[in-house]
Amino acid sequence: MPGNGVGGVVTRVGAAVDTDLMGTRVVASLTGSGGYAEQVVIDAEAALPVPDGVDLDEAVAVLADGRTAALLLAEAQVRRGDRVLVEAAGGGVGSLLVQLARNAGATVVAAAGGRHKRELAADLGADVTIDYREPDWADEVRRRVGEVDVVFDAVGGDIGGPRSN
Repeated sequence: MPGNGVGGVVTRVGAAVDTDLMGTRVVASLTGSGGYAEQVVIDAEAALPVPDGVDLDEAVAVLADGRTAALLLAEAQVRRGDRVLVEAAGGGVGSLLVQLARNAGATVVAAAGGRHKRELAADLGADVTIDYREPDWADEVRRRVGEVDVVFDAVGGDIGGPRSN
């Protein structure tokens, strides 16, 4: 059965597990399969409590996309003063990268398709937003911030390809 991230309410605990976990809303990662089941068994240590007011579906999405975004940011070694371009900044991983890069002290350029996604990226802390559907968007990035230090490309194809001009 496919699925890795799960979210739900703890209904039972094992003998060696604190019963205070019962009734708690949690998310967890499985071993790469089984997440589409109606019920799953997880190690108590893997259960991450979900704060009140956060939807379980959103928490599961943040669990997967958040881990990806955090690892990408760490691998790129983004630091204060870097100029970071986040393509697909209105998506799950992209929107988290905008926030994490901004929190790291970087100048964040968010490339997203359309006004709504650009506004979302600005609300999340992007310093500059660009519509990557515009033909000269890469030139616009250079005009606004100069060369960038890090590019997170979740788009690929023509949009993510090298720019010679």
